[in-house]
Amino acid sequence: MRAESATGVAVRLVDMIAGPLADAGEPGERDGRIDALLDRGRYKLILTGAEKATGTVSLTVSSAAELNQPPPVLAHDSGQTLSARLADGEQRSYWLTVGDDPVTLVAAGRALADMRLWRDGIDLTDIQPRARLVDIEPGKSQRILTIAGKIEAGRYKLTVYGGAPLRWPEAGAEMPLSLRLGIPKVAGLDQRKGVLGPTGVEQFIVPPPVDFVRLELANVAPAKLSAVPLQAGGTANWGPSAEISKLSRRPVASVAYTPGAEGTLISIEGAPGLPYTLSQFQRAEQGDSQLVRPFNERLLTLLDTGAEGANFPLTALLYRGDEVLAGSFPELTAQNILRYRLTLDGRNTLLFRVIDSGLFRLKTEGVPHFWSVVPVLGSDPVPSEKGGPLALEAGFYRLNLRPSSALTGAVDVVLAGEDADLKAPASADAPNAGRLLSVIVPPTPPNTYNYSRLYLAERADIPVGFALYDLPLKLADGAPVVFALAADEAKTLPIEASLAGSLSVLDEADKPVALTLNGKAVGPKAALIPGSHKLGVKNSAKSARRFRLIFETPTRAAVTGPAVAEPVVVSNPRLTAGQTYAGDFRSDAPRRFDLLVEEPGLYRFETLGRLAMSTRLKTRLLPSLAVAVENGIGHNAVMERYLRAGLYQLEVASLNGTQGRAQLALSRAPLVEGESLQIDQPARVGLARGTGAILPFTLERAGRYTLQVLSLAQSIGFRLEDAEGWPILPLAHQPEPFGEAGSKLTVALAAGGYRLVLLPPALATRALVRLTPELGESLPPQGHGPHPLALNSVQAFRWLEPDQPDQPRVPDQWDFALPGPTRLTLGLTEGMVGQLQRAESGGWTAVGAVSNAVPFDQTVAGGRYRLSLTALARNNRLGYRLTSATEQLLPDQPRLVTLPTRQSFTLDAPQTVRLASFGTKDVKAVLRDADNRIIAQADDRQNDWNFVIVRALAAGSYSLSVEPVTAPPAGVVNGEASTASDDTGEGESYEGEGEAEVSEEREEPSAPVPDPGLTPLERLAAGAVELSLTYLPETIAAPVALTVGKAETRTLAGAQTLLPLSLAAGQGLTLIEAGLGSELLLSLERQNATGGAWETLTQASGPAPILAFLPGVEPYRLRAVTLGAV
Repeated sequence: MRAESATGVAVRLVDMIAGPLADAGEPGERDGRIDALLDRGRYKLILTGAEKATGTVSLTVSSAAELNQPPPVLAHDSGQTLSARLADGEQRSYWLTVGDDPVTLVAAGRALADMRLWRDGIDLTDIQPRARLVDIEPGKSQRILTIAGKIEAGRYKLTVYGGAPLRWPEAGAEMPLSLRLGIPKVAGLDQRKGVLGPTGVEQFIVPPPVDFVRLELANVAPAKLSAVPLQAGGTANWGPSAEISKLSRRPVASVAYTPGAEGTLISIEGAPGLPYTLSQFQRAEQGDSQLVRPFNERLLTLLDTGAEGANFPLTALLYRGDEVLAGSFPELTAQNILRYRLTLDGRNTLLFRVIDSGLFRLKTEGVPHFWSVVPVLGSDPVPSEKGGPLALEAGFYRLNLRPSSALTGAVDVVLAGEDADLKAPASADAPNAGRLLSVIVPPTPPNTYNYSRLYLAERADIPVGFALYDLPLKLADGAPVVFALAADEAKTLPIEASLAGSLSVLDEADKPVALTLNGKAVGPKAALIPGSHKLGVKNSAKSARRFRLIFETPTRAAVTGPAVAEPVVVSNPRLTAGQTYAGDFRSDAPRRFDLLVEEPGLYRFETLGRLAMSTRLKTRLLPSLAVAVENGIGHNAVMERYLRAGLYQLEVASLNGTQGRAQLALSRAPLVEGESLQIDQPARVGLARGTGAILPFTLERAGRYTLQVLSLAQSIGFRLEDAEGWPILPLAHQPEPFGEAGSKLTVALAAGGYRLVLLPPALATRALVRLTPELGESLPPQGHGPHPLALNSVQAFRWLEPDQPDQPRVPDQWDFALPGPTRLTLGLTEGMVGQLQRAESGGWTAVGAVSNAVPFDQTVAGGRYRLSLTALARNNRLGYRLTSATEQLLPDQPRLVTLPTRQSFTLDAPQTVRLASFGTKDVKAVLRDADNRIIAQADDRQNDWNFVIVRALAAGSYSLSVEPVTAPPAGVVNGEASTASDDTGEGESYEGEGEAEVSEEREEPSAPVPDPGLTPLERLAAGAVELSLTYLPETIAAPVALTVGKAETRTLAGAQTLLPLSLAAGQGLTLIEAGLGSELLLSLERQNATGGAWETLTQASGPAPILAFLPGVEPYRLRAVTLGAV
């Protein structure tokens, strides 16, 4: 999907289920292009141009052209690499069969955009490709895509897709594609050379107990080596890694790790064409160790990874009891000389053999160090005097060197007979292959516990590879056997082959050497038939050499079969809404069902039975649209999802190895149209079990908004749509938790119409929804003011001195107003002082001072105030903070409190007040007057666990006590309005006139302390409750004549409306029922005497409140207050 314009148009692709799939382009800068996999169905493309841009845009949509018609069959585990061409707008597909092993596929190409696996060529798997870029040549990049993981065994179609090609310095037509199939499994101990292919990645699986890998390059170049253990089932966990960078001193990287149960995945990453040498092995235990008891001969091979010339050569001794069986060590006589130069940075040991007893000299020179000569199987050093000879008996010894300080560096070592000529050349070293050693381990005699032991010379931080091969050698395809031969040494090895193949032995330069097979000379690559054989190998060189024995069976080609037609699709049982399916289910074989949705809506899937069940809903392109596991009644699975029209697939399986019979029910969930959601006004929704709701809303301005969807007992899922039902957010975008069972979503929205769809709950519940705009950063106040001061907050500012020293200092002025008497606290940071003034008779009267040392803390009257602040001394650009807090609730200034709490407020004149709470906690409230008498009390309001109290109050002081209550059982929801005057239930306020004082002592309310560590939303989510006090203006309407059986219609004006009642003389028991459709509070009031005060008789609230009373001769009136927006 490509847009073309003169000014730059951005493109967004939206799916009806998954929401926005992709965005491309920048309005006014560049046109957008989206490459995406699409299913059959409706999609939306949103084009956005620059503001005020005019003109036309061209939009083209095209599908990729398949180059492999029909696709050929591949062997995904062949380890080979295919080469082809792939350009923009093209795709290539291949068939492959996947078994129980994990699948690994790596593709590289200039125009490579995507690579996917489709089960049976129809359903997309949920395994995603991992992408990166590599330079095959300077300036010529290719995109590398890797698919690796465990998928269900079966037949799959692999498709690679071409997209916009990467830019190369020279525009050319080359569009290369490389595809590597699978990961080869290699032997335990091995050291081999290779070259990174066009993908820039080489991978191998080594078996346990291999636990060390080493990468060596010819020169320093960027490369990465990693080892990821494979656990049961082939799942890969994180593993250690090492890198060679341009700053590395040596082109070597090594990784030690704990092998996985199924082996370890070794990866080499670097530039394509990079030559390397890789060694992998099980680390041998240095010092003295016991070998596994062999009942037959074994070939022991040790591989040294130390730097050549920097350490003693690899020496080892194989023995049983007092008998030396084999080994590799230099021999010392009275005439020969052992001479070494090594870099000493830790303990370094050399094993050597003394042929004849005598006196010997040891000379060491270099960095400070300690040395000792100890019998191999002993612990006491051979005594020696400084500069004197060593008296050594015939036998085996170890020479130990270690630094005596933190200094490291070169040390020269000479060991010779007492009469040897030190100017003579050094004698031949140990008969091993440089850094490789091989010995034959004889079998352990029967009926003995005298096991073979290996003494391996110790060398600090230099791991030694270890491999023990059974003899005869069991030849396996592609698993080499590594061994060493001394100069002119010939060795005959027994071998066994279960398959026919070819046999070759390669030297260190990877060149084949001459062989004998069963005593007869054969070519460098001998044909081998199944059975037992004798292999003869000779090292004709004049120095020790390393050899690799390789057995190969006929190679399986990457393309194993001709192109085939598309498979026949096997249809699954089809589900429809209102249907129940009964069948047998197993944990190891999920049952699949096809679901055809003809009309979009909410659908409910539920299993019924005693089995532990799981369900997964998917489409061709969404492998995991929704998952449910044991979340229903018992251990059943319940899933509710909004679905568009189309074809879906449902997978159902039992869990934990169980099997048996169960039912699967599918039904369409009803959606109730709710009231419009208003900015900053909570919406209250009662949700029945299995029923959802739609709350429409309209935004006049674009911006960032926060949606809070709260509940007490269970989290309620929701979906945000535009006015046409298209999702606003991607399917993977999840809201943040908010409180114990709520959620919060912050999203940028354009002006327009929207719908919030509340998904059906598992049990009946109440939902509280609030939409608030995210306030942008306002510009800080400038100058000295006066500036408005927001009370109960922290105001940061900076003091400025006048430009000239002789100019007068103008104070910073902060203004605020108090509606009535309250206790006021003001605080300042160090360096500032201030004066609080009150506006009186056109002027300002001093009230008190404030400073860092002495905060202002007094009870003040209502009115307008000004706080004038000045720096204590001249201090230009001094930053300061002004804190303010009021003890009493103030109108239209919501306050966050921690429960339980008691808040006070004062009225200078009679007012109708509304007291309300908002939060995630179930609360109840009691309103008291100055004499601590209960004026009203309230608990839950309609479809809400918060309270609301509306009362006409006389001038005076009041207190509000709020405390938490025990949550109601899940599934219990209040629904109908209460009519009893003494009922404290839903939305009801209690009139306690004449009530005695409560027994509890009146607590002194404390001023709220702002928490600088949490935002208001974070405090609300943590359990704080928002309390608000609002003055309600009154609107007096025309009198209402109450006539039995006759309905009167009145339009309510503003927040509250007063309706005088006209009653017939002698009228008996009277019922008043009102219906607004939304939450309404009715209050019946009576005037005590002619022109006297009005008193509240009873109240009721709800969508259709009812009042009952027996009228007298006094005047009556109704106070109607709309609560739906509170």
